[in-house]
Amino acid sequence: MKVRSSKSTEKRPAAHPVLALLELPRMAVDVVALRTARPILKRAPRGDQHSVMLIPGFLGSDRYNQTLCKFLMRLGYDASGWTLGRNLGPQEGVLSALEARLLAQYTASGGKVSLIGHSLGGLYVRVLAQKYPDMVRQVISLGSPISESLDSGKAVAKLFKLLNGPADPVQRAALQIAPPVPTTAVYSRSDGIVHWRNAMQRDGHAQCQNIAVYGSHSGLTLNASVWWLLADRLAQAEDQWQAFAPRGLARGMYPLYQGGQAASAVAIA
Repeated sequence: MKVRSSKSTEKRPAAHPVLALLELPRMAVDVVALRTARPILKRAPRGDQHSVMLIPGFLGSDRYNQTLCKFLMRLGYDASGWTLGRNLGPQEGVLSALEARLLAQYTASGGKVSLIGHSLGGLYVRVLAQKYPDMVRQVISLGSPISESLDSGKAVAKLFKLLNGPADPVQRAALQIAPPVPTTAVYSRSDGIVHWRNAMQRDGHAQCQNIAVYGSHSGLTLNASVWWLLADRLAQAEDQWQAFAPRGLARGMYPLYQGGQAASAVAIA
């Protein structure tokens, strides 16, 4: 217990300010790359009609994830957004509304729901999976500050604090614990908002995996490698989880790094 507490108070690295300044132009590059990769994405694994819910990042909305949502629907999923407007953080009523939406999707579909969250949205999906693991098929976070303090001095953190107050250190520590379902944490070493180390799952279980991609933070939901990864993860049969390992042309979409931090398959046991 003491070890867990010390980790939660450890100072985490911040994203490089130059990368933050270049977020918008780099996001434009992600969009162009996505269009170029459409022939490859047409070969993505098809879905089984199970329910998928996408939660946007801080200040984002379902409109931001609309293109990704349509892609998942074309693959054969019952994909939808969170329907709660702009994500302004965990304000009063948001979590209860998400819980009700998860229950409604679970009941309507007759099966577990896959949850995908971008940035702050990734923290929501982890909370839902921790509270309702019997309703959640898997959790995928995209550039989410799993280990980063929302009380940091960055502009986004300051705005979050202004709207929601200081982050509860106990809740922050709990968010670092991997949900008891298959969990995938996607990160980019060139993320200009969330430092890549903070977006990785630490001390996970046998069905946890960290996967690196090329690209910006803001463009993660418009990133070709993320789209292929999501198609691969969602297509797995329930209760038959295997680590992600890109093959063929898809290998070039995922970076490999020194020191054993391989983007293609980093399972944490």
